[in-house]
Amino acid sequence: MAMPVHLRLVPTEPDIPRRPRTRADCREGLRPCPYASCRHHLLAEVSPVGTLFARRGEDPAALPESCSLDVADRGQHSEREVAAILGVSHARVLQLTARALKKASKSRQLRELDRP
Repeated sequence: MAMPVHLRLVPTEPDIPRRPRTRADCREGLRPCPYASCRHHLLAEVSPVGTLFARRGEDPAALPESCSLDVADRGQHSEREVAAILGVSHARVLQLTARALKKASKSRQLRELDRP
């Protein structure tokens, strides 16, 4: 049985610099971000094995935001703001929030923070 092939998007344009390796490398980088295969890019979701799943059917240049780390650097956002950034409904943001909180509650690191 053949193993699935996972393609990664790699910039080929000579004017696009090499993909950043750290947040410090990309903080002042090109926007919208040209690295759609980055796990923090808001155009697509990247699975742990590198498979891309499109979240939207729009042009990457038309995204209001291209990097979730840029959004996080600006601080807290309301659920409605997050919905607008991700292009999903408010109800979907509530579902994602509940899922994230459930996952975080199982985290050993989080439980250790709660200790006196």
